[in-house]
Amino acid sequence: MGSSLNPVTCSNIKDILNRAGFGDCPEACCKSGKTFTRPPDETYFMPGYLNFGEKNNKFGGIGIGVGYEKKISTGFGIGIDAGVYIKTEKQEDVKHTETLFPITGGVSYTPGKAPVPRNGLSFSSHLYAGLMIYKQRVVVSGEGIGETLNSFCLNAGASLNLNLSRLLTIRLLQADYMPTFFGDETQHNFRAGAGLVLKLGK
Repeated sequence: MGSSLNPVTCSNIKDILNRAGFGDCPEACCKSGKTFTRPPDETYFMPGYLNFGEKNNKFGGIGIGVGYEKKISTGFGIGIDAGVYIKTEKQEDVKHTETLFPITGGVSYTPGKAPVPRNGLSFSSHLYAGLMIYKQRVVVSGEGIGETLNSFCLNAGASLNLNLSRLLTIRLLQADYMPTFFGDETQHNFRAGAGLVLKLGK
């Protein structure tokens, strides 16, 4: 049994239909010679910085974000993003730690033709929504107290990627606006990061 390494195109499909006696397929069914393909799903690992923008308590946390995106068409996908970002201050016998846990999900969009070139730059954007968990803990001479708060969180952002191969991409920069609504005010939070994107599939 023979096999071909060439992808199936519209032209191939029309030839097969003609040979099978189904030669009346309208041109609207198959107008181009492009290969039918769906981009592979992706997962990413992105060290970064999240700036918490509360009016009376601004701080920045260092951490990592991870995510997964499933492509549903050549341009659109659905994904989930989570991360942890920590700021710690020590002063004599006092240790103060603030931690942010964003968890969001939604839709993404990659403009341009598919598949994305194996080498070169690509751009993507996303609009997610979810939850931000804020934890604060103060330890004084070994005794600790703390609190945990939750807020609705938006995640609107974009990324610039450098495609190295069919399976590996470097995320040169991802920038996100992630507002939260703790208390009676809106916190205008921003996140920036860079990392690796792994393509899942053949």
